Amino acid sequence: MLGQLHINPELHAAVERSLDPGERIDWIEMPKPSHLLPEIVGGSIVGAVLTAVAVSIAVSGIRAGTAVSSSIGAGVVGLFGQGLLLLPVGIYWMDRRTVYAITDRRAIIITKGLVTTIDCVRPDQINSLSRVERRDNLGDVVMSRYVTRDSEGAFNIKAVGFYNIRDPRAVETRLRHLAASRPAAPNCST
Repeated sequence: MLGQLHINPELHAAVERSLDPGERIDWIEMPKPSHLLPEIVGGSIVGAVLTAVAVSIAVSGIRAGTAVSSSIGAGVVGLFGQGLLLLPVGIYWMDRRTVYAITDRRAIIITKGLVTTIDCVRPDQINSLSRVERRDNLGDVVMSRYVTRDSEGAFNIKAVGFYNIRDPRAVETRLRHLAASRPAAPNCST
């Protein structure tokens, strides 16, 4: 089986529970969060600077006797800065709570946050396979894209795929074989 990394037992059990009778796992993996580090360090640095600015605004407001108005401004800037500072922690936590699987009938993405989300892509839904490879042998495989419309009427393209995985070329090959095999439609309402 491709993808022999340690899989969180709780997530592995969630994949097993989502399988139809007779369905078998061909590949299973969790995203590797360390890849995201270079991309989000900049946001964390900006968050640290904004937090320092917020503290400076609050201190100078207290010294000048305008603590209330300064506190409001410092609070807004500080909250935004703290959000940016905590972004890497949130991304790491979500990646450690996500598992990808390819079975003999479908692709599955399970994310266990405050609620568990189980997404399934049937072979007939694999409509736009594309792969991104990085130098560290990590990459992304997008298997499906579809258009959504938000509450304001704007159109958005949603890409469904496996992100920050090892050996994306092998995973893309597995998905191509799955799409070509067109097995009986699995139950994707799990």
